[in-house]
Amino acid sequence: MASDEAMELPGNARWPARWRTGLVIVLLAVAGAIFLTEPPDYIDSFNYAQHIVKHGGIPAAGDPFWDFGHVMWRPLGALVWRTLGTAASLFYQDPLLQAALSLVWISVVSAFTCTVFLYLLILRSTRQVWVACLTTIAFMASCAVLDYALTGMAYTAGIALQIASLYVLFSSIQKERFTASRALLSGILAGASVCLWFPYGFTLVGFLLFGFLWNAEGKRPEIRVRAGFMCVWIAAIALALALCYVPAMHFRGIHTLADFQAWIAASRYGISPTRGGLRAAIAIPRSFVWMGDAGILFKRFLFDAADRWSLLPSLVDGIWKIAAVYGVLALLTFYWLRRAAGRIVVACLLATAAPTMIFAVFLFDPSPPIRYIALYPLLFFGLSFAISTDRKSVLGRIVFPGFCLMIAAVNLTGMSRFHSEPAFARAAIRLDELNRRVAPGDRVLILVLRDDINRLANHKPFDPISRNRASLWAVIPLGADVEIWKSQIAAEILRTWSEGGRVWLSKRMLAPAPRPDWNWVEGDDTRIAWADIPAYFRPFEVSSGFGGEDGFLEFVRSPENETRLRETKDSK
Repeated sequence: MASDEAMELPGNARWPARWRTGLVIVLLAVAGAIFLTEPPDYIDSFNYAQHIVKHGGIPAAGDPFWDFGHVMWRPLGALVWRTLGTAASLFYQDPLLQAALSLVWISVVSAFTCTVFLYLLILRSTRQVWVACLTTIAFMASCAVLDYALTGMAYTAGIALQIASLYVLFSSIQKERFTASRALLSGILAGASVCLWFPYGFTLVGFLLFGFLWNAEGKRPEIRVRAGFMCVWIAAIALALALCYVPAMHFRGIHTLADFQAWIAASRYGISPTRGGLRAAIAIPRSFVWMGDAGILFKRFLFDAADRWSLLPSLVDGIWKIAAVYGVLALLTFYWLRRAAGRIVVACLLATAAPTMIFAVFLFDPSPPIRYIALYPLLFFGLSFAISTDRKSVLGRIVFPGFCLMIAAVNLTGMSRFHSEPAFARAAIRLDELNRRVAPGDRVLILVLRDDINRLANHKPFDPISRNRASLWAVIPLGADVEIWKSQIAAEILRTWSEGGRVWLSKRMLAPAPRPDWNWVEGDDTRIAWADIPAYFRPFEVSSGFGGEDGFLEFVRSPENETRLRETKDSK
């Protein structure tokens, strides 16, 4: 631990010299990172915006506005949109874009809130301004955080609440002020984070252990005092959950246990991962550092035998990053286990990691880097502890600080808004061709979510070129729906026709074999093979298309096509 002179005296909060300067530095660093980078994908941001705009015009039982997994995110976005709609209208006239921009504003404010509380938490713990600056900047520059700071997703706002809760909990222990008001504040903040994204609830067991085990100034925790404090903390979490979920259930029309179970199941969107452990093993390093298309390349190396060895040179960049992340995590664990305070960090992290990994690997999609952000507050708290208390060894002087610098350098370079993927140039041509022909009620069938035009539309959703992004529909969906993709696409085509729209089919679906730049990995999901796709679409009648060999065909609305589609729809 740091020297007695450097530590805060219990009950007498005194900050180190130049702590305000450090806070200004980290805030400017985060502002610079947000300005210099852009998210590779806004993911569901515009789906949430659409739910906000359409709320009230959909029957309550099917209204995604009240989603179990993000129960308060859309209502919060709607509140900001209704309140600041005039300001949003200065940028965009489309209500959908205004609602999306409102969600982005929440995320940006949350990023700065997250920065302040993490900096203050680490500063209280280490009493060293440079350590607080370094680890806070590394946290904010990590892919799991920086990827989402400019999107309309709930994760940044939720993690800001989590860190604020941990800060109140830590300061209460450090000052030995175990008052009901502090427990209520910390608990309500933690509960509110769960209402923004339910898996944040997995961190609560780790926070609970932290509240019981972490000691101040080397003193043994008074279990009876801590127990009373943490009981109030748990009650505050329950109160926050009740205040959010009970009204949501009322508005959603949930009155029975079966309704509640269906509500939970709907929030999974039919996702059921295959090879979850392998996906998680690659995704965890990606949550720290930008790896570009390394995930696709690794899967192609593992599953596509014909293309395997030619990929090795392209994998070098991803291999060293994976090795660096797992190597540093292993060294951190070794360091923590040799110290009493470090063992507390390990125990709290394990309590958080176990349910997080079970959820990601077995119940949901483990591939997105955001799945592991719930581990970050305690992990970076522990990282700052290791840097501040071990200044004599290579680990404390070089390895751990170097890891923080690596995160910032790699991600600021890889996610730079001044860099554009070569594939986006080709995608812009395809998307422009579509925009000349597609009407708002049409449906465009693309191969997968990582189709280059879908990636471009989600990378630049506010750009006019992406105005028809809502018309794009991936034929091969995520998760369990892969098993019923034919019936799903048949139902969507029939629905589009019944509402007066036209259906366009990517010519890629008729190709005998996929090209590498189509982001298809044969064997990635054992439930479907490439041959299944052209075999399904070739019997249908299509018109002459546009856009060359990588263009689109119109799905003809003929009696034969309708009959075949109805048969497919009813066969699920």
